Amino acid sequence: MLKIQKTPQFDSDFQVQLEAGQDLTPFKTIVQLLEQQLPLPSTHVDSQYVGSPGRWCCRISFDWWLIYKVDLKAGTITFEHTGSWNYLFD
Repeated sequence: MLKIQKTPQFDSDFQVQLEAGQDLTPFKTIVQLLEQQLPLPSTHVDSQYVGSPGRWCCRISFDWWLIYKVDLKAGTITFEHTGSWNYLFD
């Protein structure tokens, strides 16, 4: 099982999602799967983040995305950013 870490940027981004009223159910499901190193369902479009080795991007729900980094040697997964597609990639 991987240990979850969060960046200050993620905490700030996540607070914005909470204030926007996002349903946390899909986020909690993704966290559980990632912690246990299980594959995400294809609906979450989990893929490597181009240009950033070791980083991944997945869709939590409609227009809510998560960027995270996995370090298997350290046994950690670090949530780095979360938000809408436009916020993260434009």
